Amino acid sequence: MIKKASLLILILAVTTALSSTFLFASWAGQFKDLASSHWAYEEINKLKQLGYINGYPDGTFKPENNITRAEFAAIMSRMAGDLYPEGNMYDNSRILADMNKGHWAYGAAKDMLSHMSGQDAQNIFSAGFLPEKKITREEVVAIIHAIIKQHTDFSGIKITDSGFSDISSARFTQSINLCVQQGIINGYPDGTFKPARNITRAEITAILIRVAEG
Repeated sequence: MIKKASLLILILAVTTALSSTFLFASWAGQFKDLASSHWAYEEINKLKQLGYINGYPDGTFKPENNITRAEFAAIMSRMAGDLYPEGNMYDNSRILADMNKGHWAYGAAKDMLSHMSGQDAQNIFSAGFLPEKKITREEVVAIIHAIIKQHTDFSGIKITDSGFSDISSARFTQSINLCVQQGIINGYPDGTFKPARNITRAEITAILIRVAEG
């Protein structure tokens, strides 16, 4: 009787474990607020599979939420570290003077900044890192440009004018032109780029999957 009871308990434990594994595998990679018809569905799931983005504890992704500088640093630091493992050569920690070292994204921000020159870091974050500030479209391309231009695969590229009607007074015109030219980011159908517009989590995934895939 004892042996049968032990066997029954073992069978129940294995069955429960297998059921849990199946349910987790079925849900893994899926966000409950992300329909397969969403324009960035594939990009979001690709970037998640690569380990660069996560959802929220409630199983959502919130694709239309704007992304903060801290959140962007968390993604970009992982990607820069994978793409350019030899490239974290700069100490730009002074930029983080307005950021508590206990902040959840302090390490990620420091890592991201270490992939760009001091001059570029200062140009982008002249008012401080401001981790909770919503990041803009032109700040995103400026950071990407500052990182990739440190490496030989982007040396010697001649940057051409992208022709957007609203970037003459943008802070990072060259970065916009380069990233558009390289197919990293697009403008809008009306011929504008909207450099100061905040960027969504979905838009970030579409941009960074192109960076990750070269």
